[in-house]
Amino acid sequence: MKRFTSVIIPFVAVTLSVVACTKKEAATEAPAAAPQAEAPAAAPAAVDPNKKADVEVSIGTEGDAMAFNTKEFEVKAGQLVKVNFKNNASPGGLQHNLLFVKPGSEQAVANASIQAGNDKGWVPAGDANVFAHTKLVNAGESDSVTFVAPAAGDYPYICTFPGHAMVMKGVMHVK
Repeated sequence: MKRFTSVIIPFVAVTLSVVACTKKEAATEAPAAAPQAEAPAAAPAAVDPNKKADVEVSIGTEGDAMAFNTKEFEVKAGQLVKVNFKNNASPGGLQHNLLFVKPGSEQAVANASIQAGNDKGWVPAGDANVFAHTKLVNAGESDSVTFVAPAAGDYPYICTFPGHAMVMKGVMHVK
């Protein structure tokens, strides 16, 4: 037993020392990263919360499948759009979110979402490619997002829970 403790105790001390250094370094880096992490991905201040939306769209998940039940919809540029999102998964099912992104940026946003992590709802804060998003919702829950439709074009929407963006997608056509 003495031999075992003489090997384990130095190992634990070295391990604790490495963890302490890592935590100290992370604490030193945190203030520099904090302002970017707090910046919202969308600009909700530009939308009057008391104004009724010009268009209201409902998007949900197809039950427990990793798919949206609305694959595409159309709005006009400049319209105030409210999107109601419902996670229709069975109790205990997967979590999902809904992000509206600039054309061609889906993969970059999905990658950045992984870096954002679960604490941020898999939404990359301050990402200029994301112009509107819901929070991460559990099975049976809902969230809404209201935004002004951008210039004419086809704007993808995706779920950025890790591994979902490749199959959970749709398109908002802006005319």
